[in-house]
Amino acid sequence: MTASTASPWDLPVKRARYGLIFVAQLALWMALYYGINAATAGRCVAQPLLPGEAALPRVSAAYPVYALVYVQIFAPLLCARTRRRYVELQLGFTVASVLAFAVFIAAPMPYPRPPLTIHSVTDYLLSLEYATDGTRCTFPSLHVAISWLLFFGLRHRGRGWAAALAINASAISVATVLVKQHFIVDVVGGLLLASIAWRIALRLSRRWLGSAQRVAHAI
Repeated sequence: MTASTASPWDLPVKRARYGLIFVAQLALWMALYYGINAATAGRCVAQPLLPGEAALPRVSAAYPVYALVYVQIFAPLLCARTRRRYVELQLGFTVASVLAFAVFIAAPMPYPRPPLTIHSVTDYLLSLEYATDGTRCTFPSLHVAISWLLFFGLRHRGRGWAAALAINASAISVATVLVKQHFIVDVVGGLLLASIAWRIALRLSRRWLGSAQRVAHAI
C-alpha cells in the first residue's frame, strides 16, 4: 500500500469531534482550578506588591478586556488551521496550567482586593468575578499566559493576526492589574510561563506528531 505523503495532523481541524473533547477538557480544568482555590483557603505565602502598586486605582471599566480570555479560550478550536496547530495550542494550555497549578498549591499568594462599591455595569460584572474567583490563584497569571499563548500559536496566520493578537495580549496583561485581580509580578510570571509552555508544547508536538507521521508513511 502506498501511503500519502501528507500527515493527517496537517489536515483541517474536525471541529465537531474535537469540540466534545474540548468541552470535557474545559470542565476538568475548571474543577481543578476551583478545587485548588478552595483547598488553599486561609493560606498565604506572600503578597508581592511592588512599591506604589497598592496606590494604583482600580479601573472596573477594564473588566471587559480582562474577561475576553473567557471567550478566547475557544480560539484553538475555532481558529487553528490544522490539527497539528490545535494540538500544539492545547498542549501549551495544558503545560501552562499544570505548572501554574503546582505554584498555586505550593505558594498561594492572595491578592488584597480593596472593597468594591457598585456604581456601574462593569462594577457589577467585576463583583461577580470577585464572588466566583478566589484571590489565591494569582502567580503566575493564567489570563496573561493564555493570551500570549494565543499570540504564539496563531500569529502565523498573517501580519494582521500577529498585530491584533499582540495588542490583545498586552491589553489583557494590563487589565489584570487594573481590575485588582493580579499583582504586577503575576503579569511577568504569566508571560514567562507562556514562553516556557509554548516551547515545551512545540517539542512535544514534534516528538509525538512526528512519530505519528512516520508511522503513517510506513503503512
